[in-house]
Amino acid sequence: MGKTNNLKYIEETSPQVLIDVLNSDLEQTAKQYNSFCQLINDRLAINNSLHYNHSPIDPGFNRKTRLDLIKNIRDLN
Repeated sequence: MGKTNNLKYIEETSPQVLIDVLNSDLEQTAKQYNSFCQLINDRLAINNSLHYNHSPIDPGFNRKTRLDLIKNIRDLN
């Protein structure tokens, strides 16, 4: 039920709120992903070059916004 309320809130507010939420989520994902990769490197001595660089999504809610989001998703994959 909480998820529905969050989505409804985002739908009823400006597109900037959605972009801010996406940027925040991607930044947190990058921190967790990079921390996990570093843990593998440090604790298991398995060297890896895995690293995710979060590219902030353009706040203009335009074509560049979509391209930035697609780039972040592809980089995570």
